[in-house]
Parts: sequence; C-alpha cells; structure tokens
Amino acid sequence: MDRMKTFFIYFLLFVGLFIILNVLENGLISSMFSTVKGTSINNDTMSIEVTDSKASNVNGYMNVKITNDSKNYINEAYAKVDLIDEYGFTSATKYVTIEDLNPGDYKDYRIRYKGNNITGYNIEFVSEIPDKSNIINILGWEFDATNIFGTGIDLTDINGYNLAENFSLSGILRFFRRQWNYGISMASSIPVWGYVLAALVILLNI
Repeated sequence: MDRMKTFFIYFLLFVGLFIILNVLENGLISSMFSTVKGTSINNDTMSIEVTDSKASNVNGYMNVKITNDSKNYINEAYAKVDLIDEYGFTSATKYVTIEDLNPGDYKDYRIRYKGNNITGYNIEFVSEIPDKSNIINILGWEFDATNIFGTGIDLTDINGYNLAENFSLSGILRFFRRQWNYGISMASSIPVWGYVLAALVILLNI
C-alpha cells in the first residue's frame, strides 16, 4: 500500500513538472517572437489576408489566407513574399505556389523562413517564380548558387562541375548511390577464394 502511495506521489510530481516545463517553454517562445506587420497587394482575381505573422531574431513564420475572388478556376498562381529586416533591406524572399482554387474558395498557407531581425514584409502576386534548381537550402537558409553572398562566385560552374548539385537531396542520394555501386562492383570483382582466405585469417586471429 505504501509502495502504491509513493508511486502515485511520484507520478503526480512528474505530471506537475511536465505541465510547468510546458508553460515555461511556451512563455519563453512567446517572449522570443514578436508580431511582424507589412503590406499585401491584391490583384483582380485573388486577395491575401495575413492572419498571423511573428518573428524572432533568427527566424519566423506567416499564416496567410489566399482567396479566389474571381469567377474562374485558378489552376496555378504564385505569390512573392519579401521579408524586410530592421534596416529596411530585403533579407529574404519566399514564394508560395497556389494550386487548384475554385471560384470563391480559399486556402491557408504557412510560410516558415530564416532571417535576422525581420520587422516587415511585402506580399504580392507574380506571374512566375525563379528557377529554384540553383538554390542551395541549408537548414532553411537559402543561397543562390550562381552568386554566393553577392560575391559573384558561381558554384554551378567550377571547371565544368556543378558543385551546387551536391547540396540538393537528389545530389546527396546520387552521391551515395554512386558509392554503393562502386562498393558492389569492387566486392564482386574479388574471387571466392579471397573471401575464404579472409575468413580463415579472421578465425585464426580470434
């Protein structure tokens, strides 16, 4: 009986500690993020409503509602989001692809981004989005491989080799697939007696 009572007390302490830690964590996160205000430009067919926008000193998010105000079906459209830092410069740019939107319908989008001290934003609809094949994404930070940090360094053409491909998921998978195939080919080139000899050496040294 005493053992069950002790267990119940420890269980209540654990639950209480869990609740306190969650409250403190949520309070800390809330204090780190501040509301970000900006401008959104509608067009003749669609409208944008920012329902929530917050940022810390290193990252942030936006919740936007995009509505089809026209009488026509929208197969695909694009919205451009410029994120403005505390000095008034565009620190980062994100694009939203809007698909399959019937007349009068709307869709909610959550935009996450990395950026230092974002204090504002500008959202507008655009007719096209840039080619993303040369964009390197490292933990949410996006870099243009054709002009790293504005220095003019082009990682897509280093002696005819596209280094940026190694930073993409397909490039990484291609690299490991190439190494795997190379290992298989090397293993298949070793004769059976070589494996037998290696096994004997291992057994004799055990």
